Amino acid sequence: DIPTEKWTEVKSLGTITQTIDASDQNNAGSANNLISITQSVPGLPMPDTIGTYVANGKTYVVTANEGDARVDDRDVSRFGDIAGNDSMNSLIDTDSPSNFPTTQTGIRTNEQLGRLNISRIDGDTDADGKIDVPTMIGTRSYSIYEQTGSGLVRVYDSGNFFETWISTNGGWQDSRSDDKGPEPEGLVVVTVDGRTFAFIGMERTSHVFMFDVTDPTSPFFVDAKLVSGALRPEGFNFVTAANSPTGTALLFVGFEGDGVASTEQVAVFSVGTSPIPEPSSAAAMAGLGALGLAALRRRRRSVR
Repeated sequence: DIPTEKWTEVKSLGTITQTIDASDQNNAGSANNLISITQSVPGLPMPDTIGTYVANGKTYVVTANEGDARVDDRDVSRFGDIAGNDSMNSLIDTDSPSNFPTTQTGIRTNEQLGRLNISRIDGDTDADGKIDVPTMIGTRSYSIYEQTGSGLVRVYDSGNFFETWISTNGGWQDSRSDDKGPEPEGLVVVTVDGRTFAFIGMERTSHVFMFDVTDPTSPFFVDAKLVSGALRPEGFNFVTAANSPTGTALLFVGFEGDGVASTEQVAVFSVGTSPIPEPSSAAAMAGLGALGLAALRRRRRSVR
């Protein structure tokens, strides 16, 4: 409650089970290492950025589910680690029922979940102090929740859309498969010409995605862009057409870079909605033929 500066409620978002590529070693040497989006793993959403909007009189919350862990506190280890301080052997329940992943044959090999960084403190389903279900950090997705009288109810999750789209369209870093994938991080939710859009940045692949979320239960992909040389989009800001010097809506994206000055940029995109086609059965993965984002210019400069 902002006016009273008091918390009213704290609730867990639980876990979301995703089908992912969990290994960075399942196809070494291939031109496209991401060929195994086959492992089903629960993940902790742990949103990095949150946005809200109103649709049909209800409030919805959009989350970019990057996930994070305190490595210095040893919150995570590779599921397959068997030696040293990172060993998972003493934490895993080897007597868990056969339907739980910890006892599946070969589940801890590098080709399956062995390389995946998982939580050392989550996944105990029978309260015996041992991990029954390996749980990854982040979900590699974005989610939409409806605000209800009892809290937040998830009405949509993008699943493995980001991993699949990026691997199909280039730009995937398979070295991230064992960690948090493309890492959805920056996000802003805006309204343009009566429709609502979510812009989401991938920290590891540097893509900026645009989704039409006007219908919270059935969002669809509109566009995605890379900015040459710019890395790790994190900060997002939006200027309406009414306040824009160009007369069109503008999206500002701050790229934090990787320590090299040329990768630290601010990109400015024009945001168009004509034509934005309606979703179809093929729309979610095909790209919709509309140019939602057009890079106007980019310039690295000091901000005053």
